[in-house]
Amino acid sequence: MYKELLKTKTMSIYDQMPNGKEHETKKALEYKDYVEGTRKVLEDSKKEEEPYTVTVCGREFKVLPNVFSPKYFFDTELFAENFPLVEGEEILEIGPGTGAISITEALRGAEKVLAIDINPAAVANTRANIEKHKLNEKVEVRQGDLYDALKEGEKFDTIFWNTPFGLIEEGEISDLEKAVYDPDYKATERFIKEAKSHLKENGRVLIGFSTTLGKLELIHKFCEESNLELRLIFEAKSQEVHPVKFEIFEAKPKENNNHGILLNKINEAMKELGSKSKWLKLKEAPDGTEILKGKRIVMVDDLRNILTSYVPDLIVSTNDHAGFVLHEQQSIEELAEQIIEKAPEVILMDRKLANGINGADVTRSILQKYPKTKVVGFSSEGDATDFLKAGAVGFVKKDTWEAAGSIKQIAELLKSLEK
Repeated sequence: MYKELLKTKTMSIYDQMPNGKEHETKKALEYKDYVEGTRKVLEDSKKEEEPYTVTVCGREFKVLPNVFSPKYFFDTELFAENFPLVEGEEILEIGPGTGAISITEALRGAEKVLAIDINPAAVANTRANIEKHKLNEKVEVRQGDLYDALKEGEKFDTIFWNTPFGLIEEGEISDLEKAVYDPDYKATERFIKEAKSHLKENGRVLIGFSTTLGKLELIHKFCEESNLELRLIFEAKSQEVHPVKFEIFEAKPKENNNHGILLNKINEAMKELGSKSKWLKLKEAPDGTEILKGKRIVMVDDLRNILTSYVPDLIVSTNDHAGFVLHEQQSIEELAEQIIEKAPEVILMDRKLANGINGADVTRSILQKYPKTKVVGFSSEGDATDFLKAGAVGFVKKDTWEAAGSIKQIAELLKSLEK
């Protein structure tokens, strides 16, 4: 399927760096030269017929025959050392080989690691190193092809694979060769396209790769077809037979990017309101609030803690179209102008504001100048009478403990106005 890519030339990493000394002397190599260089390293590793020990990130690991070895392939240590670990996360590693990366990340602070390898020798090797490092409670290894060994419902914060980035024509290869070659990139394609099904909310895929030895255009293609956004998060120079470059790419569901934006907006709003709280996980919008999405809603209150308690739900429900105004010393006219500066479609107005100011009076002041603005009386006390007299479209009782229920009532009120 991708035969034309096998014929292309690949620049050495030095050729890609115009300011480097080697730029003038290194010449472009055929892609097959790099594949052949990998084959030579692999053949050298096959000469090891007895178990031996290697050091990865300062720790000793046992290596069995017929297993992808950190002694010969240096990307294992690079990826183990530079893995962008989030402490407490649960990780799935595909193709662990010796288990060096899985074990390193467990020791660095991962909560749980599951390793899956198609190679029975690699499974035995990883298991031996799990026992060596006394990590049976944190690291598990299973045999299987990619996700086939997963149990129903198992999901992870991070899924990682030091992919076999050597593209070769389709054909039968050994289990060991599957660690470095991927015929027609079929395994890599499946790894990327099925990953989302096994990710937790806001999860990510980490792809160990080499733009020297692999075909990045195919990784981009698979990610695009899977609605994943790809970005480079680590790169380093290394050496096999030829100079090479290794990278870690992160792929996240594109919908997660909006989650990240909303999470940042929540924390920015909290900070502006003087709160030191920081949200680490996004809340779901309350059920039945779809009508609020995209509406510019401004909430007005004289209590910071009330405003901050509504920040997450309102920002998520409106998809980052919510604003917040804290009333302290402003006059009615000053407060009205501050609110209108945010160009609201809907204003949620508290009744008892600072210095004895009544929200109904602020409502009246706003509607005299901006009669098309919808104001909703939003208070934990009293009824709708004074707000309706001032021109508000309705009144919702404000729950000072649980924002979601009140926001749902606001949505129901606005929905009724559109009938």
